[in-house]
Parts: sequence; structure tokens; C-alpha cells
Amino acid sequence: MSARQELADYLAPLLPGWKIVASFRPIDTIERPTVRIGLKSLAPHAEAGYGTARTVTGTITVASHLRDFAKAEDQLDNNLLPALLDAIEAHPTVIWTDAEMTKWQADQLAYDVQVTFTTTEE
Repeated sequence: MSARQELADYLAPLLPGWKIVASFRPIDTIERPTVRIGLKSLAPHAEAGYGTARTVTGTITVASHLRDFAKAEDQLDNNLLPALLDAIEAHPTVIWTDAEMTKWQADQLAYDVQVTFTTTEE
């Protein structure tokens, strides 16, 4: 199982009703709050033996399905981003470093959350 899918499987029960996508593929239309997980890099974990664990960095994007920017921004700031960060902070090996507002599509807002986590080799 990929590190992206492991993270998606972890987040899904913590974010009920949200669409969780374990790929950084484009998504044209979203109908509900959506999380997209993309990985940027993998490296041997510094404190584990080579081949036993990896340090993974990536971006978790949380997007509002609302197209009114004011409402979307309120939804993201007051509900979606805090819920996602609470879920990330509850994970034993995921650390987030920053969250930056961005556009999902021309008419939708999102936050990109930079994360680092450890995954073990199978």
C-alpha cells in the first residue's frame, strides 16, 4: 500500500462525509469538502536502519466545495482546516509545518498543508 493510501485510510474515518483522494491528480469538480494527498519526496529515515523506514514529505490540500469566496474562506478557516489539522496532529508520525491558502480552481479556495511523516517498509 502506498504512503498516500495509508494516510488517506487514516484520515477517512476522522473526516466523515469528505472526499479523500490519495493522488495528486486533477479533480475538475468537487461537490463536498475534499482532501487531496500528494507526495513530494521519500528518503531513508535518519534514525531507523536503512530499508526499515522512510521519511515522506508531501502536501495535503483541503478544498471547499463552496464557490462564493467569502463563504468558502469562512468554511475553510472555521471548520475544514481546523478539522484537518486536528486529524493530522492526532497521527503519531505526521507533522505539519505550514498551511497556505490557494485556489483549487478559478472559483474555489483551498489550503495546501505541508506535511512530513514516517512510514515503515513492508
